[in-house]
Amino acid sequence: MADLAQRLNTSVSSVNRLEKGGRDLSVEELVKLAAVLEVPYSAIVPALAEAPAGEPAAGLREDARPYVGEGPEQITLPDNRVAWHVTTDALSAIGINRGDSIIVDISTQAVEQAGTGDAVVVQHYGPDMTARTLLRQYVEPDLFVTNSRGPNATPLRRGEDDVAIKGVIVSRVQTVKRGRR
Repeated sequence: MADLAQRLNTSVSSVNRLEKGGRDLSVEELVKLAAVLEVPYSAIVPALAEAPAGEPAAGLREDARPYVGEGPEQITLPDNRVAWHVTTDALSAIGINRGDSIIVDISTQAVEQAGTGDAVVVQHYGPDMTARTLLRQYVEPDLFVTNSRGPNATPLRRGEDDVAIKGVIVSRVQTVKRGRR
């Protein structure tokens, strides 16, 4: 275990907690661990291999909607940038939470250069042919995952699910939660 911890540049206790399910594995850690162990991602996270090929993911709901600001909250953005309002906790494990606003680069260049670990906005067509805007982390070359749990945490695969990257999240405006006085 000490050798693995050293190769992952982390502590033995961190590897131990991960092995026992005491903490979640980030996409970046998954990529690094798979490379160190020389195994596919699904060998580490079996759920990534469980989605049946050719069967569309069901039960997903919109993760984001276009941002509509009013008055002083209006956001002016440069070309190829759009604002979205986050409506689920699909990416809460990486700090993008329900209620946050995100800025997304929708340029062809950003979409083509998306890499493993990038938070992306994808468009998914479900069995009912309704387009849904979903937030995922990209794992090259064709996997879209969330670090959250729940009904909107379904991993998607390009080629097996009708899904395409629409933009890369470049920043977020965190919602400030105020307590009662």
